[in-house]
Amino acid sequence: MESSRENLHHENDKLASGIDFNSLSESKDLTTLIWGNSIKQDIFERWSQGLIFNNKKEPTALLQYSGGPCAVITAVQAYLLKELIFCSKCGDNWRNPEKDELNKHLTDSLLSIYINLSTEKTKYLLFYELEETNQDIELNKESKSNVTESSSKRAKLDYDAFIGKIKVYKFSTLNELKEKLAVKIDNYKLDYGVLCILYSLILTKGLDEIERELEESGESLIDPLHGHGSQCLTNLMLCGIATSNVFDGDKSLEGLSLKGIPNQSSIGFLTIMEYLRYCEVGWNLKNPKYPIWILASETHLTVFFSKETSLVQKNESSRQTAIQKFKSFDPDDNGFVKSEDLEGLMASLDLLTEKEYVDCIKLQLDAENLGIITQTAFLNEFYPESEQQIIPTDFRVYHYNGLARSNQENEVHYSEGKARLIDFTDQPGLDLNSIKSCLQTKWPTIEIDWIESRVPSLN
Repeated sequence: MESSRENLHHENDKLASGIDFNSLSESKDLTTLIWGNSIKQDIFERWSQGLIFNNKKEPTALLQYSGGPCAVITAVQAYLLKELIFCSKCGDNWRNPEKDELNKHLTDSLLSIYINLSTEKTKYLLFYELEETNQDIELNKESKSNVTESSSKRAKLDYDAFIGKIKVYKFSTLNELKEKLAVKIDNYKLDYGVLCILYSLILTKGLDEIERELEESGESLIDPLHGHGSQCLTNLMLCGIATSNVFDGDKSLEGLSLKGIPNQSSIGFLTIMEYLRYCEVGWNLKNPKYPIWILASETHLTVFFSKETSLVQKNESSRQTAIQKFKSFDPDDNGFVKSEDLEGLMASLDLLTEKEYVDCIKLQLDAENLGIITQTAFLNEFYPESEQQIIPTDFRVYHYNGLARSNQENEVHYSEGKARLIDFTDQPGLDLNSIKSCLQTKWPTIEIDWIESRVPSLN
């Protein structure tokens, strides 16, 4: 009996202090899942930063030292903005909260990402913990005092040395995890914090589950050649599913089932690749629950956001299904279908398709006998919105880019602008830039007057 008590006490002490990462049976598979078959030292170093705030100009904005970890950093930034802007306590002070308040919101933002994983399995937190040797203590002090310094000034470790200092904590409930996270949140602001967050989320989601979701793409979460996060990683951070697709729901292509985004996301996603006609982002990502969107260029991720809640829409499932079906008859996204396709469209939605009724609807929806039926007319007839949403014609917007070199005066801050949704008959602005092109996939007639002389960069 005494021996059993000692063993139990030993296990509790082990749990309280964390276990070594290398002792996990999944450690090698997790490394391959993230990095691929090999790890380049320069790519590893670019990912080896923490969640660093720009305490001088924009206290709630995260800094990104180098290209690579934006998939994690922008997702955390987006969820942090959700917590700050829509917190009744912060109000107009969302850009300058007290340190304790900021830590609380940072904790809650990470918890929101955990909740997206929707798992009843064991939950994990990983921390990079230095041993208390004199050399390590000095390194830790230097890291804490120079958190805003360039990563080039930090001491370098190789990957094996890094994982040798990772401790793993296991929890059965989110509440237990939150308690530990709140106490150790500052640990994620130090070197390797971004990677520790990534590893924690992947272990919590489960390697088998992520591997199943990655099967379609066959890629690692971090590109082994260029070091950027994959679309799978971006979707995992935003929605909790590691698919490479951005369309709604599941699709079948030549007998192959492709997984998309199953539900309306809390944080949205828009990409310049849609403007270039390489893909089409679905409703679930274009219309998030909060007016915050990740913007993707070909190589980088940034955040576009507003405090204007009328920019977001409620998810009316039957109407969204109708929109998806309509698009299947309108693959070029013209906004209309041929009148002769109406019967097939109605049949796909289990609507009445008796010839006399269909002919009557044709006359009603194509009153001018143009041979086409617009999406707006079809939806208003069969799937009217429960409430007429009034979107403002002008609203305040903000843009965040974590790379200092991409900001005016090389300081990370929120660029402010006044957005206008002009009428189709109005003369659009002649200025062409990547951020406007990206936003036009959501608001085709958007124009933005930026307060600064320089238009914010997506890169």
